[in-house]
Amino acid sequence: MAKGQKIYQRHGKNIYFKNEDMDFNLQWMLGCHSYGGLSIGEGFYIASRIKDGNVESWEKEFINYGIFQENNANNLINENNHIAAGKRFMCAFNAYRAAVMFMRPSRTDFNKIIAKFEETFQLSLKYTNIPIVPIEVPFENSTLPGYFYKSTKTGNNTPLIVIIGGSDSFREDLYFFGGAEAIRRDYNVLMIDLPGQGKVPERGLSFRHDMEKPFMTAIDWLKNNNSITTNKIGVYGVSGGGYFAMRPAAYDKRIKALALSTPIYDMYSVISDSVPKILIWLSKYRRLIRFLFKSADVGIEKYFWQAGVKSYEEVIEKVKKMTVDIDLIECPVFAVTGISEGDELKRQTKTFYAKLKMKYNQSYYKEYQVSDGADSHCQINNFPLAHQELFDWFDLVLINE
Repeated sequence: MAKGQKIYQRHGKNIYFKNEDMDFNLQWMLGCHSYGGLSIGEGFYIASRIKDGNVESWEKEFINYGIFQENNANNLINENNHIAAGKRFMCAFNAYRAAVMFMRPSRTDFNKIIAKFEETFQLSLKYTNIPIVPIEVPFENSTLPGYFYKSTKTGNNTPLIVIIGGSDSFREDLYFFGGAEAIRRDYNVLMIDLPGQGKVPERGLSFRHDMEKPFMTAIDWLKNNNSITTNKIGVYGVSGGGYFAMRPAAYDKRIKALALSTPIYDMYSVISDSVPKILIWLSKYRRLIRFLFKSADVGIEKYFWQAGVKSYEEVIEKVKKMTVDIDLIECPVFAVTGISEGDELKRQTKTFYAKLKMKYNQSYYKEYQVSDGADSHCQINNFPLAHQELFDWFDLVLINE
């Protein structure tokens, strides 16, 4: 089949690229179409110009398309067509954001492209009249960047939904990973980068086991600034956020509903199960891995940067501390996984759910099948279905209790 003509193959098989990292990230970007990102046709057009496994061509083509869409948006502003311009700015954001997926943090233009996708995302919000406000939460001599949406509902008891991403996410991504649907249902919504996420490592804050501390600081900050008055908080964590969000739920009793895709209470076991042994061995020989697995090497460099370490051994020492005592969680949970997930992730999801279901009958378990079109990691291949079921559950637990 000619390049540009591949079709989706189910159950963990490639949709376009044979390189698994590129294939997953392309599916992620295509999934953003549901909330105004690049269209399917635009995504496949860009992919058709990328050499499989070549990170330089990935970066080049997505940046070029971001420039193209940004120029389209500016032309539409000159024509006083602001809504259309806002939609083009969102496509520009989506393209610039994709480019960063395979950029090394050591690159001199790394922060420049981050600034570009922040700018185009915020311009999209402005011109499409979505009242999301960028915020900076003070934390440990630095700040945590986020976005906040204040509900239009009257009264003091409208719940707050907090969206927390994983190791690869930026705060803008959280709009696509549940934020847009939470806003549509008019919850108060916080989308925030915790230590190690987004551009926060540049500020000296790396991944840590006690993620409840920055989380609770952010909630207190919202309350102290009169942004929220409610003590009814729902939290949704995706990917590594399945751990980052579980930690606060064990210590902050204001959390009344916890949804995770997927739940992670033992990060060391997940990494041991999911990272190929050859990559662990090769991480000691960076020149060799750069030659054999260039896209994987970019991922290793980024993770070391986010974790504030220089070796795989240091990573292991950090993740060994990343555990949660499930018995400390005192709220119903929504445990989500996909049939295409790894065995350890599925095992922890089932164990987590079984324990919480015994305590809270409103707890719910969902394993998405290939037939659902949502079987991929974090349900990137069917956001609308996953978020409809997720927020129906939040409505039940937080509003219609």
